[in-house]
Amino acid sequence: MRLPNLASKPLMNSRPVWLTAGAALIVALALLALNLHLYFSATQTTERLMEQRAELQARRTELAAKVRTEAAALEKVQWKRLDRKVAAVNQVLGEHAFSWLGLLADLGATLPWQVRLIRVSPTATEDGVDLVLEGESRTSEAVLEFLQNLIDSPNFEKPLPRSEERPEGSSGIGYTFTLKVHYLPEAGS
Repeated sequence: MRLPNLASKPLMNSRPVWLTAGAALIVALALLALNLHLYFSATQTTERLMEQRAELQARRTELAAKVRTEAAALEKVQWKRLDRKVAAVNQVLGEHAFSWLGLLADLGATLPWQVRLIRVSPTATEDGVDLVLEGESRTSEAVLEFLQNLIDSPNFEKPLPRSEERPEGSSGIGYTFTLKVHYLPEAGS
């Protein structure tokens, strides 16, 4: 039997090199497959996002045209006249926001028996109601008593006589008077 001549032909162990090259090839193929998968999925996502963007731009254009139309319609509105109408309606609502029964009960509590009211005219304000009271009285002292009762009542403030007269030869019960007072509907509650 002949022994191998180790000096003539070098013995190399090439298996680790082939194994490393094979493993690198497998890893490279796996990375290539992953890269191709990511490329195609990104392309699909990009196409979907571009379609969505085109839809949103079309919708934006449509909404912008609608807004321009609505803005043109708003330009034609007569805002000052409308504001005056709203203020008038708000005043009427303010005048009717308080309870007439409460007002009449509060007036009745301050009214002496010799005084009779003919007209009550309310005007709404931000902090209550201004009243113009027109009435008749048997004596001028009854008018003064009524005025003092208004001053003493927590529901009324700032009573101000406007006029008081006794017409000669009148068929009324006596003195006629007009006074203005501020009514606070919530003060007695």
